[in-house]
Amino acid sequence: MLKADSHIRQSAADGQRVRLLYSVNSMLSQLTAGSAVGDILPQLLRATLRFFEANMGALLLVDEQAHLLSAWLVEEDRLVDADPLFVRMILNEGLAGYVARTGQTAVVDDTTNDTHWMPQHRHASAKTAWSAVGVPLLAGRKVCGVLTLARPGHAQFSNDDTTLLTAIGQQAGAAVRNTQLQARGIQHAEELATLAAATATVSATLDASQVYKVVAEQMAVFAQVENCVIVDWEPQTRTFISRAVYSHARGGQQRSGLLDLGQSPVIQEVLANPMPLQLNVEGRNITAEEESLMHQLDCLSMLILPLTAQGQTFGLALLMDQNRVRIFEDAEISLAQTLATQGAIAVQNARLYADTQRQLRITRLLNEASKVINASLDLNKIMRSLLAKMNEFLRAEAVSIALLDKNSQEMVFTVAEGVGSNEIIGMRMPAAQGVSGWVLQQNTPALVNDMTTDERFNQVGDQRTGHRTQAMICAPIAVKGKAMGTIQAINPAAKDYFTEEELNVLVNLANLASSAVSNAQQFNKTQAAEARYMGLFQDSIDPIILTDKVGNIIEANGRACELLEYDRSELIRRHINNLHPVETGLLGERSYQPIQTRQIKIFTSEIITKSRRRLPVEVYAKRLFMGDNTQLLQWIYHDITEQVALEQMREDLTAMLFHDLQTPLGNVISSLELVIEDLPDNSSDMLVEMVDVAMKSSERLQRLVKSLLDINRLESGHPVTNLGIVPMMRLLDDAQDTIQATIDRRNIYVERLIPPLVPDVYIDEDMIRRVVINLLDNALKYNQDGQEIAVVVSLPTAENPLVTIAISDQGPGIPLKDRDVVFEKFRRLPENQSRKGMGLGLAFCRLAVEAHGGRIWADAGPKGGARFSFTIPTSKQGYEEAVQKAKTGKR
Repeated sequence: MLKADSHIRQSAADGQRVRLLYSVNSMLSQLTAGSAVGDILPQLLRATLRFFEANMGALLLVDEQAHLLSAWLVEEDRLVDADPLFVRMILNEGLAGYVARTGQTAVVDDTTNDTHWMPQHRHASAKTAWSAVGVPLLAGRKVCGVLTLARPGHAQFSNDDTTLLTAIGQQAGAAVRNTQLQARGIQHAEELATLAAATATVSATLDASQVYKVVAEQMAVFAQVENCVIVDWEPQTRTFISRAVYSHARGGQQRSGLLDLGQSPVIQEVLANPMPLQLNVEGRNITAEEESLMHQLDCLSMLILPLTAQGQTFGLALLMDQNRVRIFEDAEISLAQTLATQGAIAVQNARLYADTQRQLRITRLLNEASKVINASLDLNKIMRSLLAKMNEFLRAEAVSIALLDKNSQEMVFTVAEGVGSNEIIGMRMPAAQGVSGWVLQQNTPALVNDMTTDERFNQVGDQRTGHRTQAMICAPIAVKGKAMGTIQAINPAAKDYFTEEELNVLVNLANLASSAVSNAQQFNKTQAAEARYMGLFQDSIDPIILTDKVGNIIEANGRACELLEYDRSELIRRHINNLHPVETGLLGERSYQPIQTRQIKIFTSEIITKSRRRLPVEVYAKRLFMGDNTQLLQWIYHDITEQVALEQMREDLTAMLFHDLQTPLGNVISSLELVIEDLPDNSSDMLVEMVDVAMKSSERLQRLVKSLLDINRLESGHPVTNLGIVPMMRLLDDAQDTIQATIDRRNIYVERLIPPLVPDVYIDEDMIRRVVINLLDNALKYNQDGQEIAVVVSLPTAENPLVTIAISDQGPGIPLKDRDVVFEKFRRLPENQSRKGMGLGLAFCRLAVEAHGGRIWADAGPKGGARFSFTIPTSKQGYEEAVQKAKTGKR
């Protein structure tokens, strides 16, 4: 009977267990049909508690790393709120954690002496014996959750109970796993849709600010966080700039400015090693730096994602929850990082596009600034336009240009735009003070984003305007490498700092301003030079005419109009040849050819006035190169009417004098010759010597008269007539014999260097003998007693087919500047005014030698003093060729 009752009770218990399993299976099938886990699993927990008459229980879902996903707690058949901290504690260290980690069922017979049991605060199981059991929710070999039950009393759960609970755990685990896989598939599809939507959205615009907003919103919505902040890292200033803030509570986006995150070691670590980092205030391994960062940003949970594109991390995405502690799953982090990377690429593309647009703006700015500079030479107007163009790009509170006053060594602010411009214009500051002064002195640009910490800061400008300077960029305005001023901008309106790019733009504009200053200075100098030239031009006492390269008159001064009797308008566009008679030789191309060089061409001519009067003039013609590369001819006329009249009078008087002297002089010489012939043999030596002196003096006077007559004849163009072959030695001997008495008296030694085979010469013997006598006499005149005279004869060569005779002395010599003018008539060098003479001897020598086709010149002697050299032909053919070359100017 007892056995039958026991069997009946066992059958009844088995039936209840089967019904429980059936009920559990029915509830779990609803999960497969699509019911929510949050609706079904609490029902399953309550049904299980009722069956086992347990007072409390918990059902926890975990991921593959045993991280909590969901939790339900039931006490006395009531679903209670799960304390997150308590749930995480039991999952980490309690009975549930042990089951989750081992995947095995665990039974606690007495909660008071088992360390796996961790009751809630003040729960009875902490002081009195309770029994507890925990079974894993298995899906294959993987734990996806834990089911725990507890009731008062010692050892309340039998083996059958644990077996039944294990079966329930396996059923629930399989159902939950299937549901998770279905959810995972749906989630993957949603993620793909999210990525596709994100790709389409960020690809739809190249506006960087818009891209930032879109990326921030997508990441916040996907990750289901309260806030998402996207920041850019500025290495220059070591600051973060908030580009977009998505706030779920405010339902939209806000722009922000600088974020003081740059000093955080946590942030720097993510920048240095761009990997996602999640933080929460309850993490067991949270550091003091991490806790400080979360406190600074006022959040309980945070996911930091690097924004990386093309291997460069340029910012961060901060996903934050202010009101809940959560752990981001690996899948969530992976997708969030994918969104961040995709957003980073889009941002980078937008940045590149923005950079391209900015470069185009800079190019347009510089191009427009160049046009401004080239459009005017008014420096103030150029500077004002330049500042206006500059501030279109920089958008600074104020911009200004200061130029150096060299006299006072002060910076003078000449133009300014923006706040306080009226107070700044005209302000003076010592050239060595302030940031501008430093830039001027160093000829180097400067960028200062915190003027309060810069020791160069001069507060004069702030005191004058009443505005505070926070940030400043300044560049030198340099002309030919030397700083002449500065251009500066202060306080960017859209941000708190200037960038290197903006400084580079300012430097380029400063270079353009340098060109403007240089052009203006050059223009002012040119104007001043032109004013000075025009003053000299108009006030000159000599007539001056300017023509183009072919001789068309383009300008004439007042003296030219007065002399020529023309109005200025009548002279302009006339040809220079119209002012000169044909016979003066100024017409034709050859007249202008010598003027095509920079040298001054000097010649005499006649000029015809409007009344047809002819005036003798000396003309100075020169080629001028103007600033615009045009070439002009300048003709300066000097009226020599009086000089020509005096010269003509002197020539007439000379001709008359020497023609009248020739006949009586001939009579004197003839008479002396008769006297010499009739002198008795016993005549006294004194008488003979007196007659000899008279004869030689008369012959010398006769040579002078002949030289003057030859000068007149040769200047008139008459050819040499008495030509013939003359031995070289006879020529030299006769010339020296004429003055041998003087040579002997002064103890002068005459050294001859004559080749043995010296050729004869083809000359007018009397004329060339007088040339040699004049040169020997000239050497005697400047030598001291006892010095030497050298006579050197050089044979003809292929380059010089004429024979060369050189006579040198040991006198004071002839200065280089006077070696050409000594051959002019009546020319006496200032150093030789004490020497006797009329200045005709060397003039005769030049005319006589040139009449033979030769050339005469003066240079320094081999032993000091002067050397006169001349060439003469050796044959009739040589004479004719030499004369022809002389006429054509090919000598």
